[in-house]
Amino acid sequence: PFIEDSIIDDAEGFSFTYFETETDAQNNENPIEDPENYTNIETPTQTLFVLATNEETGCQNIQSFDIEILEIPQINEPELFSECDFSEEQLGFTEFDLTSKIDEIT
Repeated sequence: PFIEDSIIDDAEGFSFTYFETETDAQNNENPIEDPENYTNIETPTQTLFVLATNEETGCQNIQSFDIEILEIPQINEPELFSECDFSEEQLGFTEFDLTSKIDEIT
């Protein structure tokens, strides 16, 4: 996963355990059972902690990271956008300036 790659350059040979509090990470207690399907308990930003363990040496390090919940953008439905095909071949293709619809969408 992305966060593991950002914690250590080469994550091979390491295990990662996630926690909601630094104290839990320090004591290796109350790990997040399913980190791939975690539901936040604070909003809009929550700090989580990961305990990285070198599987060969047993050495450990704790790192924190934030997760942020963003609002879903409200998008308006624009009017139909049509242009005529003025080409000689009349193949049904023409250029559209999609940026001209931004004001309608936002």
